Amino acid sequence: MEHLPVHHLHLKVGTLNELFNSLDPSPFFTQELDRAADQHIERWARRYPANSQLHLSVHLEQAPSDTGQAAHLSRALREHYALTRQSARAELSDLLWQGRLSLLIGSAFVTICILLADFLRSQGTGPTTAIFREGLTIIGWVALWRPVQIFLYDWWPTWRRVQVLSNLKRMRIELLVNNVSITHQGGCRPDT
Repeated sequence: MEHLPVHHLHLKVGTLNELFNSLDPSPFFTQELDRAADQHIERWARRYPANSQLHLSVHLEQAPSDTGQAAHLSRALREHYALTRQSARAELSDLLWQGRLSLLIGSAFVTICILLADFLRSQGTGPTTAIFREGLTIIGWVALWRPVQIFLYDWWPTWRRVQVLSNLKRMRIELLVNNVSITHQGGCRPDT
């Protein structure tokens, strides 16, 4: 993967706390990312293939008073995207489960509707019977609309988001003050 181009995002903030949700009482390394910052970073990453190398440079106006914050930035962002990815995977799993259940229910319903339509066909050929027979056939097939929508269209945007979040979890993160890196260990990509 080292031969892939590196895509850079430069964020300029006054302090590191601007990147995180100020209402979240969690410690820095598990704190929720600020919604606007999170959306901006995710929207940026979505433009590139899932196996791209991403590099986030956070430019500070002044050095943090607590040098521990600089060391925890990379961990905090990785933890945030790991948790967000876990949530998106659960959402995808729930959607696919709903699709399977909807397919089972829809298949049973369309079978009953077709059997009833065939029964009505054997009862006569009047216009009222024809209307009910056609109505049962149509409503039976319409019942399969939701599972078809899930399996053809709804699942892949969530799947793509899981890929983007996986890539964000692995991105290289660098903290800079006056264009000088103060990141410990160079912000190397983790093995996981």
